[in-house]
Amino acid sequence: MRDVTINKIIAIFLSHQGCPQRCIFCHQPHITGVALRTEVTPEDVRHTIECALAEPRSQQKGVRFEVAFYGGTFTGLALDVQEQFLHTVQAYIQRGDITGIRVSTHPRMFDDQIFALLNAYSVHLVELGVQSFDDEVLRLAQRGHTAEEAEQIIQRLHAAGIEVGIHLMVGLPGDSCVKSLFSTHKAIELQPACVRIHPTLVMQGTQLEQLSRAGQYQSLSLETAIILCKEMLRLFQTAGIPVIRIGLQPTTSLERHLIAGPYHPAMRQLVESAMFYDMMETACIAHPFADQRVVFYVSPKDLSTARGQKNANVIKLQERFHLQEVRILADDTLPRGQVRRE
Repeated sequence: MRDVTINKIIAIFLSHQGCPQRCIFCHQPHITGVALRTEVTPEDVRHTIECALAEPRSQQKGVRFEVAFYGGTFTGLALDVQEQFLHTVQAYIQRGDITGIRVSTHPRMFDDQIFALLNAYSVHLVELGVQSFDDEVLRLAQRGHTAEEAEQIIQRLHAAGIEVGIHLMVGLPGDSCVKSLFSTHKAIELQPACVRIHPTLVMQGTQLEQLSRAGQYQSLSLETAIILCKEMLRLFQTAGIPVIRIGLQPTTSLERHLIAGPYHPAMRQLVESAMFYDMMETACIAHPFADQRVVFYVSPKDLSTARGQKNANVIKLQERFHLQEVRILADDTLPRGQVRRE
C-alpha cells in the first residue's frame, strides 16, 4: 500500500490589513472572527507555525505544511512588513519544516519591488481576489481594478514563475449566470493552479447590507447558487483546474453576522451532490428500466454525497422516475466523481 502525503496549510489571518479599500461585500472580522484591529507580528507567525508543527497527529502522519497569509491584501502591506513576514517563514523552509508560502492579495497591488520580493522568498502561489471578469460587476462591487488589469497581473505572475489562484464570486450586484460563466471561461483561459468559488453573502456592517435593506440588491437563492456553482465546477473539472473551495469557511462569527444570501456550511457537498444527481438522472434516461428498481455504484468516499443530504437524491430520483427503490452502493474500483449503473 503506497504512502499518501498529507498536505496542510498553516493559515495566518491578516484581517483587512493592506487592503486599499473595503469592497461592498467585505467584512473580514465578521467572516473570520478575527478582529479588525488585530495586529499580527512576526512573533505571532512563529508561534502559529510552532503550534502546527508540534501537533502530535500531524507529526505521526508526516504532514507537509505550507504557510498562507489570508484575510487581507498581502502585497498592499508596507514592503518592510511583507519582508518581515516572509523572512520569518523562510527560516522554516530552509530547515525543511515548511514547503512554501502562498499569499492572497488584490490584483492592483503590485509593482517591480513586490515582484522582486516574492521572487526572493519561497512564494510559490499568489491567490488573487479577481471576483469577476466583467467590468460592470467589478465597478459595482467597488473592487478598484478592471478585468484587463487582473488578466495582465496573472500573466505577469506566470512569467515570473509564480502560480496563481483565482477567486471568483457569483451573485454580486450586476452579475448574472451568463456573466459568471463568462468569468469561468476567462479564468480557464488563464490556466490558474487553483480556483475558489464564493456565492455572495450579505454580511452585517457592509455596503451590501445597506443595498439589500433598501431593496436595491437581491441575493441568489441557495438553489440558484448551487446550480450555478455546479456548472462552474463542471467546467473547471473538465479543464483539469482544481476548485479548492466552494463557499466561505463556516465560522461562528460568519453565521452570527450573516444577513442574507446562499449560505450553507456544506456548500461544496451540496454542489457535488447536485452533480451526482445529474449523472444518475442521465443514466436513468439513457437506459430504460426492467422494473421499478435501480442500483448505482460510486466510490466509497462518494456514498454520502451521491445519496444527498437526508437522501435527497434518492428521493428525487424515486419521484422523477416513479421508482420503488433506488440503491446507491460502494464500489472501491470506481474513481471518485464517477457513477456506474447496474
